[in-house]
Amino acid sequence: MIFHPAVQEVNQLRGAQPRAAIRDSLLSAWPGRHTKRLQASIDLALSFRTWQSLVRTSGLASRAAADLMAQSIGCAGRGGDKVRS
Repeated sequence: MIFHPAVQEVNQLRGAQPRAAIRDSLLSAWPGRHTKRLQASIDLALSFRTWQSLVRTSGLASRAAADLMAQSIGCAGRGGDKVRS
């Protein structure tokens, strides 16, 4: 869904600081391992669109969606930035 630029700006201003604080808090669980992959995984988990897709589109229960995102972040926290084939 595409929003009017003014709506996008308000949404960004309203949610950017709390989202950044949550992200920083989650990143603190992996001291010294703040890779782009880990940050991207956390950003994905914090996105409303991710939850909407997992629950509404894919049909996961909220708990299953949360477990999936926790596992994704955990995997990203254990690995590096290299893509494995």
